[in-house]
Amino acid sequence: MTLYDFFQNFAGPLATICAASGAWYFARAQVKVAQEQRVIAAEKLRLELFDKRYEIYVSVRDLIMVVISSGNANYGDSRVVKALEKNREAVFLFGDDVVDFVCKISEHVDFICKSNEILFGLFDEELDRNGALNSKTIAVGNLESALSRLTTIFARELGFRP
Repeated sequence: MTLYDFFQNFAGPLATICAASGAWYFARAQVKVAQEQRVIAAEKLRLELFDKRYEIYVSVRDLIMVVISSGNANYGDSRVVKALEKNREAVFLFGDDVVDFVCKISEHVDFICKSNEILFGLFDEELDRNGALNSKTIAVGNLESALSRLTTIFARELGFRP
């Protein structure tokens, strides 16, 4: 058996081994790229979730500020209506603690708007204006208290530092 015969007999298996090694190398590279794409997609999803959550945080904060600063919040104010609509999205993006907090804020704002309707005589029937004024004062106080706790309530889910 000559050297030529020896290489001729082993060239087929050697070519197969080389081809398999090359395929393994490229498959490994594809796996690495796929893993990197998975990490990038997860980060993008996390960022998009943060953006949506932050929009609601800003909406709640602005709603409280508008109501506290004006004192005459009503459903005719587009800022109030838009913020209340935006706050409804909290159910889909936050846990129970934040959702309960946002619902309480919306209830206080709703109560203030209804109290203002009573105080400004938007109803024909005679209603208790003193009771409405006292209740409105309490609701505004609750909103001021909520404003001081706002960052703490949202901190865990938005990643704020205490």
